[in-house]
Amino acid sequence: LEGSGSFYLDAIEIIDFSLAEYQKMLAYVEELKPNGSMEQIIYQEGLLNEFAWGTGQKACQELSERSDLSNNNYIHWKFDASQCGWAKWGINWNDWYSINFRGVLSASLKFRIKMIQSTSFDIRIEDFTGNASVLKIDSALYTNQMDWQEVSIPLSKFNLSESNFKIDRIKQIVFLGYGQGEIELDDLKITNQ
Repeated sequence: LEGSGSFYLDAIEIIDFSLAEYQKMLAYVEELKPNGSMEQIIYQEGLLNEFAWGTGQKACQELSERSDLSNNNYIHWKFDASQCGWAKWGINWNDWYSINFRGVLSASLKFRIKMIQSTSFDIRIEDFTGNASVLKIDSALYTNQMDWQEVSIPLSKFNLSESNFKIDRIKQIVFLGYGQGEIELDDLKITNQ
């Protein structure tokens, strides 16, 4: 139990309960659990330092928010992992509480990207029990690297339901860079559109 409250219990008994009945009861309890929202904003402008780690100037990377001429904020990530091997950052968009992907796995991770310096990087989804699933993003897919391009990755590609993930206890999304790169990201979200 969590939080506060009160309740009464009565007529507690020990009864025969088969494994099949137990499995049926677990399936019923699973159906009672709430689904997450199909529309989740991951990057909220002006809040990168609050919801992300790895921000600022580090030995291997620089991660900050920048503004364009129309005062639109976006994420600027410049890294050089060729010397120190640690160019990564993560974001949680729920005040570092669990994020619920239950019922959301048919949605997609969407974002806009501008590749200033061509590179590859990983996107990794982690839960609070230590499970992780990784997808590689290859810059070769983005031929016009000076303009914003929209990326849409179905969450099903992360195989979360098949890999023992606690899909109602998602911790964060992590970006991991290889070699040298400079990337701008914006409009990070989970959406069903």
